[in-house]
Amino acid sequence: MKKIGLVLSIAVLSGCASQQTLTKFSGAIPKSVCIAKHEAVRDTVVDVLQEGFRARGIETKVISASYVQKNNVWHPTPNSSEVANCEAVVFYVANWHWDLAMYMRFANIWITDPTLTKRFASTSYQAGAGPDKFIDARKKLLSMVEAL
Repeated sequence: MKKIGLVLSIAVLSGCASQQTLTKFSGAIPKSVCIAKHEAVRDTVVDVLQEGFRARGIETKVISASYVQKNNVWHPTPNSSEVANCEAVVFYVANWHWDLAMYMRFANIWITDPTLTKRFASTSYQAGAGPDKFIDARKKLLSMVEAL
């Protein structure tokens, strides 16, 4: 009976694991990026993104943008006059939820060309339902930027 309980516990916990996906840059990495500020996301996220890119020698500039959610997908539009001088544009989404404590449930970072027609790289993180969801959001975001 103890073995059955152990097997069920392992099966339940393994189905609750956090997931991360990644599509790395395939070409040259830009020397500078413009980060399209997402007003609905905590201000600390844009600060961490800037820190992550700068740690890799990539200059950053925060630009204004509007993010509209349609069918559970965010559609950002950066300020066109600010995009003109960008090598690449970084977009992001992140949200937090409460379960005994606040935790980052989801984060998505993607990088496009200034015309917004070509996606250079992307990464996303989805917290699972198990105890591994209680991570340090700052460290996770920095690791996501590093992975790109």
